[in-house]
Amino acid sequence: PACRLLTVTGMGGVGKSRLALRTAHLLAGYSGNAQTPQFPDGVYYIPLAALEPHPQLEHLLATTVAAALGISLAGAATPTTQLLTAMSEKVLLLILDNCEHLPVAAFINQLLQQSQTVKVLVTSRARLNVRGEQLIRLAGLTIPTATLPAQVTNDDLWRLNDHSAIRLFVQSVQAILPDFTLDATTAAPVTQICQLLHGLPLGIELAATWVHLLPLPEIVQEIRQNLYFLASTQLDAPAHQ
Repeated sequence: PACRLLTVTGMGGVGKSRLALRTAHLLAGYSGNAQTPQFPDGVYYIPLAALEPHPQLEHLLATTVAAALGISLAGAATPTTQLLTAMSEKVLLLILDNCEHLPVAAFINQLLQQSQTVKVLVTSRARLNVRGEQLIRLAGLTIPTATLPAQVTNDDLWRLNDHSAIRLFVQSVQAILPDFTLDATTAAPVTQICQLLHGLPLGIELAATWVHLLPLPEIVQEIRQNLYFLASTQLDAPAHQ
């Protein structure tokens, strides 16, 4: 409750945006008391990856946030001033996604100073480094640390499935090859792939796309030789990834 600015940091592809979206959905639907929702004026997810650094970035941020909130900007006052005035009494959460390429700290400080009831969640590859900021560093999914035995048992397979990185890889492969299973033959290379990628979700999903072209051991070898082997060719892949 005391946190007004939370920054989720981590390398690209670790899942910051997906976590932010999930947070937005959960908080938008959550109410400790049906009569008094946590954020009665709403939870707003605002992606900023498409914005570029600009001399008038502050005003551009203000118009972007205002559009998301449905606030009409008109008059002689600057967009920032109009937005701050409109938000001064609101109880809401702004989720600003992909901020690492933009100097947003001053703009966020103005929002928080103008209204004591607005909260901000930021995703960025680096912290904002401002007063009052709290941090969550997002790491990769869990991966096995123990070496697999030469003869993999059913118990070993169950233990592997306890790791979220392994589960994500298997699920991603099954989207392409529905009959794929984690078994005594596939367990070792799947484990190696997840370990080489340190549990990074984006890397795991990209590695899984190669299973219809290469055997698992060859995918392991390609990743060892050159991580850029995993460059995405998906048409809807975000440019910043």
